Amino acid sequence: MDFYSFKQKYFQLGCFSIHSIESTSASALSSNLTRWTREGKIVKLRSGWYAFPERVVSFADRMFCAGKIYSPSYASLYTALSYYEMIPESVSAITSVTTLKTKSFSSMAGLMSYFSVKQELFFGYVPVVDRNSLPYLMATPEKALLDLMYLHPEYRTEEEFENLRLDGDFMAGEFNWETARGMCSRWNVSTMQARLSIVEKIYR
Repeated sequence: MDFYSFKQKYFQLGCFSIHSIESTSASALSSNLTRWTREGKIVKLRSGWYAFPERVVSFADRMFCAGKIYSPSYASLYTALSYYEMIPESVSAITSVTTLKTKSFSSMAGLMSYFSVKQELFFGYVPVVDRNSLPYLMATPEKALLDLMYLHPEYRTEEEFENLRLDGDFMAGEFNWETARGMCSRWNVSTMQARLSIVEKIYR
């Protein structure tokens, strides 16, 4: 299969694994991936996973790829806080939560980092479908903040949470405090509840 035919066949997948190629095409095709990567025709996202350069430009496509190459996972932490405009910074790296080992992958698509949690804490996400793109999973605003508090325990004082610069209007209006408290109880950890109380004191 030549590159044009290959692109015609796999472009709509968003990203693809070598296993999916070998299951639908001649196994000899996999030997072309190294050459096409070297020529810049495809991008290697991680071992065994690839995408076409055009499919790692937009935020939505990068988010889809991040969810596919290390699954199960959902975008959370700073990525989700930025997505909801809860923090003022624009975030380029994608941060996700997974039940697999903590990992990071760096490629032309940018840095994709995954933070491990126990199975019982893998919840609080929703599917997102941006226009003309493939779906991906995103933490809700409440879960994104709780994930941040859990995985970044350096946020523990009033001053440190103020330095996070959460958007006051969002926290007072759109953020669901009742939902956040219910989610927080699933950790059954007093320090998590104490941190959420500090945030509520500042922003509610």
